[in-house]
Amino acid sequence: MEINLDNWTKQQYHAFLLFCGARSNLGLSEAEHLYISSIVGEENYNFAKTEYAKCSDYQCAGIISDGRKKFYPSEHDKQQLESELKTLFAADHEYAILEENFLRYIDKLL
Repeated sequence: MEINLDNWTKQQYHAFLLFCGARSNLGLSEAEHLYISSIVGEENYNFAKTEYAKCSDYQCAGIISDGRKKFYPSEHDKQQLESELKTLFAADHEYAILEENFLRYIDKLL
């Protein structure tokens, strides 16, 4: 299944990236949910959750890679996202190795 990003907004893509990050340790805490929603809003959080449920890991990587130029064209955008991901990972007070690996993964895809 191919996901078309033409109709996605930057906030939806941002929510998707944060949601993927939160799920990188195979769970999603209430603190992570609240943090993501505080940044992108509940509607965008729910959008990301729905889209994530439709995708394999490979498809998620494709979405992240395909949207980077459109939604995160600058180094500043990338640095801001990395900062938000670090805060997200600290939200549940359990910074896992899988989350650290996701940061490396994002760095390569973006």
